[in-house]
Amino acid sequence: MSYREISVLFVKCSMKVKENEMKKIICDRCGDECVNGTYYTIDIYGYDMDDTPKYGISVDAANQNLGTNLSKVWGTERQYCKKCRDEIWAFMFHNERK
Repeated sequence: MSYREISVLFVKCSMKVKENEMKKIICDRCGDECVNGTYYTIDIYGYDMDDTPKYGISVDAANQNLGTNLSKVWGTERQYCKKCRDEIWAFMFHNERK
């Protein structure tokens, strides 16, 4: 990336933060408003099981990582309230359904 591209990316991210300060954040799972200005996101990245892949990273892992990172840049990542975050966390790490 060139310096100009990084500057443009920073300005877009700064604008997104200011935009979020002025609007309500609604949970994408339950539809409740996220309180205290805190919301949660879940990032899923791809990793190669082989420690030494031939070309650095597999296409599948690179595609997953690119999609995850671009959703942050474009502001399209899903946002969750604390209650939903806790339920998702319990399911992912303890396989508990509430």
